[in-house]
Amino acid sequence: MASESERSNEQRLDYMLLTSVNKDELNRKVSQALRDGYKLHGSPVINLSNNKNIYFAQAVIWTNSSDPFHQEPNF
Repeated sequence: MASESERSNEQRLDYMLLTSVNKDELNRKVSQALRDGYKLHGSPVINLSNNKNIYFAQAVIWTNSSDPFHQEPNF
């Protein structure tokens, strides 16, 4: 995954689903996304497929404080 400094605003995705078959690899991907300015979106997922493989996933979103659509709610 490219770091924020390597990824322009036009290339940055608002939503990414990070996946891996290795828990440690997913941890690295999520950690990098958080360093790049993404925020966690929802809970992590662990899925056991029919072929007995385990898949890990975590969604992250880009929040831009200048864009009202991406504002965090104030409760």
